[in-house]
Amino acid sequence: MDGIIRKTLKKDLSVSMDSSSEKDFLGAFDELAPKLYRFCVLRTSSKELSEDLVSQSFMRAWEYLRSGQEIRSYPVFMYKVMRNLIADHWRSPGSRTLPIDDEMVGNIADIINSHKKIEQDAEFSQVKMALEKMPEHHRDILHWRFVDGLSIKEISGLSGKNPNAVYVSIYRSVQNLKKILYI
Repeated sequence: MDGIIRKTLKKDLSVSMDSSSEKDFLGAFDELAPKLYRFCVLRTSSKELSEDLVSQSFMRAWEYLRSGQEIRSYPVFMYKVMRNLIADHWRSPGSRTLPIDDEMVGNIADIINSHKKIEQDAEFSQVKMALEKMPEHHRDILHWRFVDGLSIKEISGLSGKNPNAVYVSIYRSVQNLKKILYI
């Protein structure tokens, strides 16, 4: 996936972007593409669709830059674009809800376990059911913080909440996950 997108962007970038902007954009691509892919796969359960949406998100960012706009924070901007693309996908005719598969839940469970947020013996099926029961904003907060490792400031930009509210949301999301798992 990365190679095809990178070649397409590189070809287009060389036409009309200065080298520092190109370097910033490609650096953001290298850093964020795998994170956006994981974020998208968790919401679509489709590797192919996720690859397409990641590609589209970077193409939209490129078009935004070409229109003369500036991106101050690539993580915040790219996650907003990705969330909008995912929402557009689910609104489109013919899309259907797909379950989160055990492999994806396992990735989240590994991160949460490494931070001692849940007990070591939590099974993937329990985490899967717990995540499915949680509101989307709680799932997003947990994903951004523990899977993607975003800072409080970046999460604040994504969610539109102030940093103190983000701390509280992370705490409440973890507590909500624990409560669901241990009922």
